[in-house]
Amino acid sequence: MYRLTYLFPLIICWSSCGNERTPPPPTSDTEVAGPGLRSGADDTNAQRSFAQQRVDRVDRMYLEGRLRCDTIRYDCAGQDRGGVFTRCYLGDDLVKADHLATPPQPTLVYTEVYYLEDGEVYFAALATDPPTEQGGSLPTLATRYYYEGKLIEQNGPELRGALGPQTVLRVGKEGSYTCD
Repeated sequence: MYRLTYLFPLIICWSSCGNERTPPPPTSDTEVAGPGLRSGADDTNAQRSFAQQRVDRVDRMYLEGRLRCDTIRYDCAGQDRGGVFTRCYLGDDLVKADHLATPPQPTLVYTEVYYLEDGEVYFAALATDPPTEQGGSLPTLATRYYYEGKLIEQNGPELRGALGPQTVLRVGKEGSYTCD
């Protein structure tokens, strides 16, 4: 028994320490999926998992400073609203596009974030306005997973007021936004 007490932690450490590998970087500056991410997903769970792995990879690249990001600010003339678009690129490819509306309006989408590859959205997150200083409610969050251009899963309620992926992508490509 005495020998097992010493061997057990050693075996655990030995078996877990030697097998860790960092994921390889993408083989190309514009490849979001990258090696090691399975793309031939045949069911909804695998497709959602594939999209989430890609989101995680883009977020890691952002944190590592590998993405080039810029912002576009706008104000709507004659209206008390505006916003900010943030576009992030890997090489010349748009891989993430955000829209933050200002000021937030109750029950309407306040922020929307889209992850894409080759101009196609594979994940979206939408949130309503943040809590007010008077202690308003927490934001409502909705997420959407896409696979090969088709919506495969939506979590959360249907939210109103989002510009939508087509508008955010158009702003990402054109570099400007005109209020309706």
